[in-house]
Amino acid sequence: MRKNDSDAITLRQAEPNDEAFLYRLYASVRAEEMAAWGWDSAQQEAFLGLQFRGQQAHYREYPNTDHQIILADGRPIGRILVSDLKDEFRLVDIALLSEYRNAGIGAALIGELLRRAAQAGKAVRLHVEKTNGAQRLYQRLGFRHVSDTGSHYLMEWLDCEVATKKNRSGESLPMLDTLHYEDFASHINSRFRAQLSADSTMEMTLINVEDKSPSPRQEQFVLTFLAPREAPPLQGLYQLQHEQLGGGAVFLVPIARDENGLTYEAVFNRNRAATQ
Repeated sequence: MRKNDSDAITLRQAEPNDEAFLYRLYASVRAEEMAAWGWDSAQQEAFLGLQFRGQQAHYREYPNTDHQIILADGRPIGRILVSDLKDEFRLVDIALLSEYRNAGIGAALIGELLRRAAQAGKAVRLHVEKTNGAQRLYQRLGFRHVSDTGSHYLMEWLDCEVATKKNRSGESLPMLDTLHYEDFASHINSRFRAQLSADSTMEMTLINVEDKSPSPRQEQFVLTFLAPREAPPLQGLYQLQHEQLGGGAVFLVPIARDENGLTYEAVFNRNRAATQ
């Protein structure tokens, strides 16, 4: 987890004297929004102070929280707050100062949380604003939308090794758990057949395989498929068949439709040792 070669990323428990930094972090997260409103500095300070105190009070309502400060070479650059609940880890908040965003730090930290959840047999859930671009990251890590609260989505991650899912016909199917990045990477531009119903199938082409593994112990990769334009824009578990790779169930999420067809993504995220 590095911003660059000189910035070692570590964690420590949050302390009461972190309050000033947490306020600066909160203001950084909302800086672009504040600038668009055209308020003067006094108005911004008053609003941000009120909102920050409200956020802190809300976060204190979560039980069994692990609140850690993210450090780069010992300097605070962000925070991650996780609530350990009966059947889930709730990712209450993860935030970084602006100069440390889009550097893979957040993805690596969430990846570690997913590893812990897989070992504990728990889900990971979070709320994200509908306008927050972080949704794309969460989807790449394997989160899916499970409910809509109006201003936010509830998103959920379930480990493919322990989660029991069903296809749209109601038949229980195991997730594909025997193939790895290398297996798929050697079959880019090859065709898969997806079962849509008992008497309906569609062909799709594997157009990209991207390795996102954050560590040697954790395997993450993303498959991108191109299907015909008329393919169903529905996320769910599809039974796929390939001439060389065989068959298996893969959870597909539609991400875009253009003149070339409908694109789906499948995200694999699991403990590497458990699949070998």
